[in-house]
Amino acid sequence: AYQKVPIKHFADGITDNIGKFVHGENDKGQRFSALVESVENDEVLLNFNHPMAGKNLNFEIELISAQ
Repeated sequence: AYQKVPIKHFADGITDNIGKFVHGENDKGQRFSALVESVENDEVLLNFNHPMAGKNLNFEIELISAQ
């Protein structure tokens, strides 16, 4: 999920964090981390998706027993 947030909610220098994760707390006290996708005009576009979302995952398994 993506969300635009007013830049006033961030410390100065948020433009230096494009492509990096920021951590914070919403107005309900819930902690979050999000990737800063872009900063345009007076808004910061945050990506709340898990870093592995959309990636192919490969697993190696060993079958111990089959019943």
